[in-house]
Amino acid sequence: MPTEIVNSRLIDALKPFFVTWSAYQSGSGGAFSGAQVYNSAAQNILNNTLTTLTFNSERFDTHDFHSTVTNTDRLTIPADGIYLVVLTIEWQQNTTGYRAAYITTSAVGKATATDLRATAAVGPAQTVTLITDLSAGDYLTARVLQNSGSTIAVNFSAYNSPNFSVARIG
Repeated sequence: MPTEIVNSRLIDALKPFFVTWSAYQSGSGGAFSGAQVYNSAAQNILNNTLTTLTFNSERFDTHDFHSTVTNTDRLTIPADGIYLVVLTIEWQQNTTGYRAAYITTSAVGKATATDLRATAAVGPAQTVTLITDLSAGDYLTARVLQNSGSTIAVNFSAYNSPNFSVARIG
């Protein structure tokens, strides 16, 4: 089954969970609130340079979390709550150095990260997940760092990379 179909079904399958969890936490029910954004092209990342990823496309955006015109690097929180945030990227193949991916918030700086060593196999993939309490107006960014000795890309791969998602769960 093609990856985009599997991921589309996964998103559809998870939406009721978030609605149910939100209703459980708040006691008030409510509709799903979230967004998933991506960039439709690879993004070149300079060696030893912390880089904020940009996202030029949306799979869904229920409450204006994202703009494809201004601040395309941000997911802006529309209402106070507890949020699940997920970043998934795939690096261009390169066997030297390490790769790091971060989710940062305007409220607390670097919130969570993952690091990995480059390997000879395929372009390494990374997923970073965060559950955090955010306030209306806070924003999230996705940042990456690599030290391969040269410029390498965060690849574009339909439904896989780069994806940046947020969902209110409470």
